[in-house]
Amino acid sequence: MKDLTTSTASRRDFLMAATTTAAAGASWAAAPPATQPAKPQLPTGILGKTKYPATLVSFGTVRLAERSDVRLVRQIIDSGVNLIHTSKSYTNGNSMQVMAEAFKAGRDYRERIMLCVKSFRPQEESEIDEILTILNIDHVDLLLPELHNATTDDLERIQQAQDNLKKKGKIRFSGFVCHGDLVGVTDMVLDKTPDFFDAALMGMALAMPADQHGSAERGNDQEADADQQKHFQQNIARLRKNGVGILSMKSGARQAVTQGYKAFGPHAKTVLAAGADTVLTSITTRDELEMIRRLDLSELKLSPDEQKAAQAFQRSRHSACRMCASCSNACPQGMPINDLMRIRMYHDEYGWSEHARTEFQLLKVKPEQWFTKCGDCTVCSQVCPVGMAHAREVRRVASLFA
Repeated sequence: MKDLTTSTASRRDFLMAATTTAAAGASWAAAPPATQPAKPQLPTGILGKTKYPATLVSFGTVRLAERSDVRLVRQIIDSGVNLIHTSKSYTNGNSMQVMAEAFKAGRDYRERIMLCVKSFRPQEESEIDEILTILNIDHVDLLLPELHNATTDDLERIQQAQDNLKKKGKIRFSGFVCHGDLVGVTDMVLDKTPDFFDAALMGMALAMPADQHGSAERGNDQEADADQQKHFQQNIARLRKNGVGILSMKSGARQAVTQGYKAFGPHAKTVLAAGADTVLTSITTRDELEMIRRLDLSELKLSPDEQKAAQAFQRSRHSACRMCASCSNACPQGMPINDLMRIRMYHDEYGWSEHARTEFQLLKVKPEQWFTKCGDCTVCSQVCPVGMAHAREVRRVASLFA
């Protein structure tokens, strides 16, 4: 594949020029020919206002940890996957170091992908400077600050920070990541800043069709869950209409990948049909990569056999967190129960104990606080649509990190 740019300096000049236009951020389609990505080898879709031809399956680096993983990263890019998401928090920073080594192995590996990076402190420019230094690059393509709660102050800080970083050429496109109050956050974005963001990384379990979620085995407030699901689906459609590309996470993709083509193919189609532009998943083996390369995603309509496979897979996840945030919104103590249930998923379902511990520490809530505040209260268990969140489970998960 040819490079996106002729030189680092020319790309920086292009970025600086792009941010001064009325569009406030140039798309790939509007870029000079030298910055155009080569035609991807895998099926693609246009990622919102970025106009980037993102592969329908993309790569999340949450499991990269060893130097030997550099080869895997290069194989993934060589296979045609052209969107990669990373974070400094993954595997205690080792994941980003692996990405840096992959870029050193050949600069074209950086140029052949859209690089998406999570941000925890977007208002602190030193954070992005540190990331750029680690990766030995001059900019990231899409910055994804955390926006898990519908707080206008956080939204304004993110806007101001990303405008500043765009002007300095350190980021190309504006985004956010949400696996918290999905309905509340998307409501706020659509109301306050409908045209600001270029893309968003969101938990997509809540958008999955109800008949794919094992409704007979679900928890208590199914009617409210159905209303939330419909609301979120409508918000995704409105975001996409406004040019916001949707990256999917926490849909169950990782589990489906480990089960092979017959599970992941129908699952990926279901997630894409629900509104995602690309299905983000970790990839840990060459066999998994080869399976993804063989996927036929040219038609998203499921065959009868694929429908059965998708339904069976979702029924197997009937107790998986929906990322609806009903538990935290209802908690009289204001505890981030939805985050704890997400961490439970990392630990119990994925087997990512170290990542779960890192995420637990980021909550900045001591284990003993969970024990004292979550006693005999039954509020979260009454609102959890899958019957997973309850005081006993909260205390059990917190005890894993005591």
